[in-house]
Amino acid sequence: MMIALVIFGLIIFFYLLSLAADFVVGNSSKIAEEFSLPLPLIGLLLGILTTLPELSLGISSLEHGVPAMSAGNLLGGIFVILSLVLGLNIISNREIETDGNWHSLIPLAVYLLLPAGLSLDGSFQYFDAIIMIVGYLVWLAVSYFPKSRGLKISLLAINKKSLAKQVFFIITGGIAILVFSDIIVSLSLFLLKSFNIYPFLVGVLVFSIGTNLPEISIALTSARKKAGSLSFSHLSGSAAANVLCLGLISLGGNMVTGAGRGAASWAYGGILLLLLLFLFYSYDSGKKFSRVEGWFLLVFYAVFATLQIFLVGQL
Repeated sequence: MMIALVIFGLIIFFYLLSLAADFVVGNSSKIAEEFSLPLPLIGLLLGILTTLPELSLGISSLEHGVPAMSAGNLLGGIFVILSLVLGLNIISNREIETDGNWHSLIPLAVYLLLPAGLSLDGSFQYFDAIIMIVGYLVWLAVSYFPKSRGLKISLLAINKKSLAKQVFFIITGGIAILVFSDIIVSLSLFLLKSFNIYPFLVGVLVFSIGTNLPEISIALTSARKKAGSLSFSHLSGSAAANVLCLGLISLGGNMVTGAGRGAASWAYGGILLLLLLFLFYSYDSGKKFSRVEGWFLLVFYAVFATLQIFLVGQL
């Protein structure tokens, strides 16, 4: 009975966490539009902000002594974003246009592959964290700074009263995210002790979906409004922000992933590489993602999840 209540509590608090994140994102988006930021930069901003639950859960996981749960959440989140969420978005929207230039994805792909290589020894050290943080800045410089040239913001045209209200809402939502995250980690620890499950596996399969509910919501909203460019720029920004969060959380040094040093780590890197190569092909084929390619992305996620279930913990 107690276990059923804990599982029900997790579902409720993950839902509340997604609402709080959505609240923060919604008000931040209004501020971005008030400043008349370009669509790709708004997508980047949304990607960073929707990663707040992952960062908050990571901090709570460290405080409770289960860093592997956070590592699984962030690493699994990359697959959830680029295969599950993107695939569902493509299927619901039938097709999403791209610029057809797959070369623009190379910096993102290189950055997303960093954790796969750095985690082969079963942990993230301080030096690994620095590489991921600096890598994020390099990715920003290559991918987004050129698009911000010539950007002009008129402060006189901004409604300062409305801006203050939105900032207050963002802070309130951020506090709610911290509280809900701590409760989620506490409830998860009860389940870990009851079933003796690998914390990394819980992060990969459960947390990664729960914390990406805002991404799923925004992706489907973008699909309904046929704003494909916002959806893809947001999702790519969110995937990159996952690696940044992993770097920030790993600054303490020796963050054990709990996936083992063998098959699970190699499988993660191998499937991620294949997924990115598939995205290169899809991005370049006809300048749009087709519905068939969306289904293939869902298959990638299913294969990834299955391999992690059978391989996590094996040497």
